[in-house]
Amino acid sequence: MNEAKRHITITRVIIAALLVGAVITGSVIGYVYYRSNRWVIVKENPDGWVEINGELSQKNAAPCPDMILKQGKVKFLRNTTEKGHLRLGYKLTVGSEMSKQEKDTSKYAPFLYQVRFSFTLVDKDGFPLQVIDGPTEYEIFEISKTHTYQNVCPNAITTGIADNSAGAYVTYILSATKPANR
Repeated sequence: MNEAKRHITITRVIIAALLVGAVITGSVIGYVYYRSNRWVIVKENPDGWVEINGELSQKNAAPCPDMILKQGKVKFLRNTTEKGHLRLGYKLTVGSEMSKQEKDTSKYAPFLYQVRFSFTLVDKDGFPLQVIDGPTEYEIFEISKTHTYQNVCPNAITTGIADNSAGAYVTYILSATKPANR
């Protein structure tokens, strides 16, 4: 009888150890999967949400449109050759409108408007961790239309910055040119 109780106790200990091991393994796998597949919400940068280049930066050359972030998120991607580094992927849905101060809509017509982005990664308390520039190529957009932009930033980020990032702010870098045929 003692031998049977001892055998049952050993079996229970083994089963309990296997269950604990399975729970720990599942938690680690879930955490790694979550970290590698989480999207971080993007907000407009409260400290200067727009920078201007080209004819927008010349006085009275081109009116500057208002940019409106409809939806935005960033994701840390493991597609870099550098160990311990990640890339920042983004997906933004952005609208643009004529400036509320601008009454004459024909002033926008002769210009080709373009945008590119930079992102400020912030921690859970809102303190900036790192500024990441998006691709240097500009994307063309039309006034009074909504556009979706999706790309990967060229510069790598350390995993420590990515792990501590709780949010991101977007800064629009706008440019306008006057094509010869307009």
